[in-house]
Amino acid sequence: MLSGDNTISCAHCHHPDLGFTDNRALSMGRGGSGIGQDRKGGEVLRRGSPTIWNSAYNHLQFWDGRADDLEHQASFPIQDMKEMAQDKDELVQELLQVPEYVQLFNEVFGNSAGPALTFENITFAIASFERTIIANNSRFDKYAQGDHLALSRSERHGLNLFRSLKTRCFECHNFPTFNNPDFKVVGVPEINDQEPDLGRAEIAGKGYERAFKVPTLRNIALTAPYMHNGAFQTLDEVIDFDAAGGGAAHGFKPATLDDKIRKFELSTDERQDMVAFLHALTDESNKPVIPDKVPSGLSVVPSLENQSIELAGHMDEFEKPEQVILKRAGKRIIVDPSQTIQDGIEMAQAGDTVMVFPGEYSETLMIDKSNITIMGQQKDDAWPILNGQNRLPDAAVGTGSNIEINGFVIKDYTANGLMLNRSMAVTFRNIHCDN
Repeated sequence: MLSGDNTISCAHCHHPDLGFTDNRALSMGRGGSGIGQDRKGGEVLRRGSPTIWNSAYNHLQFWDGRADDLEHQASFPIQDMKEMAQDKDELVQELLQVPEYVQLFNEVFGNSAGPALTFENITFAIASFERTIIANNSRFDKYAQGDHLALSRSERHGLNLFRSLKTRCFECHNFPTFNNPDFKVVGVPEINDQEPDLGRAEIAGKGYERAFKVPTLRNIALTAPYMHNGAFQTLDEVIDFDAAGGGAAHGFKPATLDDKIRKFELSTDERQDMVAFLHALTDESNKPVIPDKVPSGLSVVPSLENQSIELAGHMDEFEKPEQVILKRAGKRIIVDPSQTIQDGIEMAQAGDTVMVFPGEYSETLMIDKSNITIMGQQKDDAWPILNGQNRLPDAAVGTGSNIEINGFVIKDYTANGLMLNRSMAVTFRNIHCDN
């Protein structure tokens, strides 16, 4: 009923089974038939449908931020002549002819001044539903809550890369929402001879040319293709684009791009780890069930298989890593060069000290636990050495608080020595850093 000819629902562009998108590069509005990649014959829109997952946390709505909130956003596609092409007054009159809708609106809005079934209240109802579409129970979330075996070793390596200065992904896709309120120019190429899309500049004016909203990465595996115009089919393609310096390889002047966009190199294994981590952000536990029928009696969108090429290409099952048991002496966990410091960290409980004996350790430490000490042991003037071998970006990353790291030589990492974000009461002692 939201569309003028009663053939298009919100779910035609934001289908629950398609990551609350339509898995199309450019969405298709009025006049079409079918759903998702099978939709044909309709008005092709200039941008793809952003996901509704976690849209409640968006600072502004739409790729260009033209709507202040979800209520404001809901009013646009209903009235847009290329999308649903519905007159708002006619919509109210149509809904008033359906007794069940009248009853439902009276139950929710009947105590307010004026009629309960209004266009404004329709947008309130849609926005209220959208605020229930929350993804916050992925395996990454379980890891962040303390289950350090919730991510595979590959996924943990990918998390390290994601929050390293080598890739700088985390600087735009901030934890925990994996987006931010800014609009960025990354230099996404146009497709199919499109006219240049000025993005945020169409709303905010000069200074925002080709800038678009930073989208959430939660459920990113479900929502391909990617970017505002679906320019990239897979996450590998997105990583290739970012690693090449974004739009600099597509005719954009580097000075016009966001300062976070710069070239970086990843090995084949590192690329696989990054993609594996991004897949670990998947969580559909709050996905609603599509009803069999609705009060209007109009047809309901069918359940579908997700059509994301990204998802189809990565169907490997998660393998939970085995917990390595190291020697423990009271509150001390003993690590020698034949073992990894990371295994000691994962064994540690609050108040424990991970005792690290001299030798070389080539690893990036993930310190996402709090209230632990990582203590290097000196023997015959030798200290434990964290050696990045000119290939690992960081010696240690994490978000833990009340941490002490004492007695290490750090050398040959390509980005940082020790980098803990949003941590409190962190103490470094006797650290010799030679990067």
